[in-house]
Amino acid sequence: MKQKYLSAFMDMLDRFAQTSEAERLKVAAVLIKNDNPVCWGINGTRSGWHTNRCEDEDGKTTTATRHAEIACLDKLRRMNETSVGATLLTTHACCLPCSVEVVEAGITKVIYKHDYRCDEGIKYLRENGVQVVKYEEV
Repeated sequence: MKQKYLSAFMDMLDRFAQTSEAERLKVAAVLIKNDNPVCWGINGTRSGWHTNRCEDEDGKTTTATRHAEIACLDKLRRMNETSVGATLLTTHACCLPCSVEVVEAGITKVIYKHDYRCDEGIKYLRENGVQVVKYEEV
């Protein structure tokens, strides 16, 4: 992917993440194929859920909260496009459950901007042949 596209997409991801209803951590992801965005996702509750709150009264993420990577893949499932061979750009490194879904989706590269609180997801991606790159602004 050309650097100018990558920089633009990463900037858009930061803006897009701000639309999340999450209070603690706002995350966005975009799936890219042939230098074009295929679908986007942000972390939050599913459409029609009884609340938009992502955190409970103690500030912990609720089990009803869908991660940005999963929201992106859920949208893809309703399209005539495939994720096989695609690149996933995300504001934050994938957690382990999202990494499992990324591998299953056939995504070959993940570029993330910020570290997550643990690196189990990154390790899983690499162990399963997914190229993982931390985006560093130049």
